[in-house]
Amino acid sequence: MVPFYFRDIFPIFLLIFIRLVGITITSPIFSSSIIPPAVIIGLMFLVAIILFPFASESLKISIPIDTWSYILLLGNELFIGFSIGLFISIIFTTFQVAGEFFSYQMGLGISEVLDPLSEVEVPVISQVFQVFAMLIFISINGMEYEILVLRKSFELVRYVDFSTKVSALMPQVIVLFRDLFLISLQIAIPIIVTLLILNITLGIISKFAPQVNIFMVGINIQVIIGFILILLYIPFFSTFASNLFNNIFVRIVSWLKLIG
Repeated sequence: MVPFYFRDIFPIFLLIFIRLVGITITSPIFSSSIIPPAVIIGLMFLVAIILFPFASESLKISIPIDTWSYILLLGNELFIGFSIGLFISIIFTTFQVAGEFFSYQMGLGISEVLDPLSEVEVPVISQVFQVFAMLIFISINGMEYEILVLRKSFELVRYVDFSTKVSALMPQVIVLFRDLFLISLQIAIPIIVTLLILNITLGIISKFAPQVNIFMVGINIQVIIGFILILLYIPFFSTFASNLFNNIFVRIVSWLKLIG
């Protein structure tokens, strides 16, 4: 026979674990194929045990009696975890898109490598930007903040009533993806403007000196100036990325309050 205390706590523990599964699906680091699935499952199990004392009281009153209602509640927990991981994933995607802006402006758009996080081919500069972002995320204790936000989510959200929340959620989702593009553009705007000026200058030179092979010279200059701008940008990259990650954690809490 199953002990009574086990039957009492297992439904609550499973809800916590499923919310962690939702984060794992979308969070860039955990969803990477680099980390073995056994390690990810073990880590989720450990975090679920750690969070159980904090989340059990919050979730206990939400446990339904019938099986189908409990299955719907599991889906609800999966959505909450999925949305938390998606917010963090969007920040990494922002740096990837900014890197694509850099790559195409430098003429390196066709030089692609396999990104281990998204498991798709991305330009080299995008990969460099994502590695920088990941190192900064780890250096500011991003994993710890992610667990703290998860703990906070159990206090703020027990159940999402989609019938009343959809109208409020959609504008927030639209704003989030709008900000993704705008922030990517802000990161890449220095090289876009600089290389635009360079191309205009090369166009003027080709007009007055047609004997110069501007095509060959221009590509080399674009690559050199692009790398110089990246080197100059690195000192500001850390501060910018740190502020961006801190801001996204604040926005996650605001999102949880909205859906709670």
